[in-house]
Amino acid sequence: MNDPEEAALLAQLPEPEDEWAPRVSEWTLPIALQYDQRALLVQIMQLLEAKVTGKRPKPVKALPGPRTLVEEARDAVRRERIDDLKYAFGYRH
Repeated sequence: MNDPEEAALLAQLPEPEDEWAPRVSEWTLPIALQYDQRALLVQIMQLLEAKVTGKRPKPVKALPGPRTLVEEARDAVRRERIDDLKYAFGYRH
């Protein structure tokens, strides 16, 4: 974890474009239930905070779920369509 050589190598890697998501192979029922449990706890905490302070609480970002190759392919198609629309309206890189 604190190896300077490994840290230097990792720092040279490009930043990932997409946000992190767990692997589909690691997504089991207990993990899915833990994600749901966390979401419910966040909702309870937000309700309590709203009740106590009378203000709207800050939104808490949900944990990402697994991303399948089908979802990634759909995202790629969406990005291509958006790029085509930009090109059609005169936007050039």
